[in-house]
Amino acid sequence: MEKPEYIELCSSIFDIKTRKVPIIPMNYISVEAIKHLFRLHDSSSTEGRREMAILVLLYDSGARVQEIA
Repeated sequence: MEKPEYIELCSSIFDIKTRKVPIIPMNYISVEAIKHLFRLHDSSSTEGRREMAILVLLYDSGARVQEIA
C-alpha cells in the first residue's frame, strides 16, 4: 500500500511455494529408562554425585549437553 509500484514483485514472491518437510514425531525417553539412568551412578562417591547432578540438570532444564558443557 505504501509503494504500489512493487505490488507485482510482492505478488510473485508470495506465489513461491514453500518446501514440504515431513513432520517427524519426537521420541522421548521413557520414565523407566530415566529411572534406570539415575540408578546407574553411585551417589556415595564424589564422581557419582557429580554425574547425578549433571544428569538431573540435563533432565530438569531440557538443556543439551553442549549447553551444559
